[in-house]
Amino acid sequence: GWYMHSILAEDIDGIHANYHTHGLRDNFNHQDLQIALNMDPEVAHSVFCTIIEEIKSGKKFEQGIEY
Repeated sequence: GWYMHSILAEDIDGIHANYHTHGLRDNFNHQDLQIALNMDPEVAHSVFCTIIEEIKSGKKFEQGIEY
């Protein structure tokens, strides 16, 4: 499986949050993901779930490419 680690904006600088995944490389041979925007943690988790469903289907996401 995988999990999301959350560092809320108020714990950093009040502006930037840090949501990132752990376990994608070991379980899906894919780099872990990161969101550095201040958003609700439930929204970030939902975004990760959507992307990870595509990863499970074989899609690869790469840094620097707009999707």
